Amino acid sequence: FTSVAMLALVFCLHQNVRAEDIAQPTEKDVYIHHDDGEDYVANRYERAIVVDRVVYQYLPEKDSYRIVAFDDNDEEFPEGITFKPRSEVRGKPVTGIYIDGEEDGPSYLTRLNLVLPDSVKDIDIRYASFGSVTLPKSPTVTPGMISEGDVEQIIIPEGTTNVSGIHNIWKLRKMELPSSTKKIGKYFLGNSPDLRTVYIPEGVTEIGAEAFSGCPKLEIYIPASVKKIGKNAFKGIHKKAVFVVPKKAKKKLRKKLTAKVGFQKKTMKIK
Repeated sequence: FTSVAMLALVFCLHQNVRAEDIAQPTEKDVYIHHDDGEDYVANRYERAIVVDRVVYQYLPEKDSYRIVAFDDNDEEFPEGITFKPRSEVRGKPVTGIYIDGEEDGPSYLTRLNLVLPDSVKDIDIRYASFGSVTLPKSPTVTPGMISEGDVEQIIIPEGTTNVSGIHNIWKLRKMELPSSTKKIGKYFLGNSPDLRTVYIPEGVTEIGAEAFSGCPKLEIYIPASVKKIGKNAFKGIHKKAVFVVPKKAKKKLRKKLTAKVGFQKKTMKIK
């Protein structure tokens, strides 16, 4: 070895040892969120570490971290702040996020825009309020990811093929699906009362049962590529909803838009 090569080898070995030997947080490392100084504590997280105001919890059984809170205990979050959590903490991957607004108080999140790293695969966000959430690049949006909350914008990245598991969302007025989308799963965006517009891209072949049910203000664009529409997919949408479809597919889609899928022939229109 030359002296330069030997030095590089020693440096790499040193870096590897350091990554392996970094101590992870223990039960004694506790983050307390929204402590009022008296008897009430909104939540506490063991094995926690705060980096750039993002609270990560170490999961020894998975040897990885998940995002559990955002450190606003000083109540000084600026309006519209954007958080881009790390994909790795102390040499371990960040693979999940668990935010429950009922447990942890959703008010501070309304000013927060969240951009999740691609390392995050396990997503559970409920009863929380965000300005926007950008999901990680992943081939499938899994059931139960975001529910029962106020989110003004949800961004699903290109490359996602199947979408589902986002439902009961308030303040969401518009949803644009990526051009890579092929299938819209059951209950996708169901019971989202403020949803007005959904653009379904060409290439989507299936819309699942109750996908947009309970969205009373919704008007929707359906492409010619749609071959299957599930039961009650549009039940409870605006009674005078306008379905915009390509001219060449109007005859074919008219046969699929029936009472079975929630289409009301007397009041709804196909344009």
